[in-house]
Amino acid sequence: MAFIYSIKDTYRAAVEAASGGKNTVLYDDKGNPSVMVVIPKFYLDEVMDGAPHTVHPAFIVNGIEKDCIYISKYQNIVQDGRAYSLPGQDPRTYINFNQALSSCYAKGQGWHLMSRAEWAAIALWCKKMALCQEEIIIVVKK
Repeated sequence: MAFIYSIKDTYRAAVEAASGGKNTVLYDDKGNPSVMVVIPKFYLDEVMDGAPHTVHPAFIVNGIEKDCIYISKYQNIVQDGRAYSLPGQDPRTYINFNQALSSCYAKGQGWHLMSRAEWAAIALWCKKMALCQEEIIIVVKK
């Protein structure tokens, strides 16, 4: 069983309402939740001047274009060998790469450590959003 995204529950609804839809809750194959940030699909030319109008590689999974990616909102804890993104918890420390990798894969199909493409997408997206915020502030000050 992969993500149980189609089932709306109280926790997911509360997280989505509180974040204006910017966060959601995804469940692993045991039904345990993780709070995730929804990063909407974007094109390279939207985040880099002079780049082609092609989808950022982070949104292409096994040759299939995705509408968004989900990134852990919180530093992960590890319970029963599985990583979870939950508020108000002390994150797992002193974990090596192989332990981190298996803690993510143990959650079931679709769960993984962040890829380089996802890290790059977030960095570019955040830089663009910061510039947009700066433009808004400049406009407000005028």
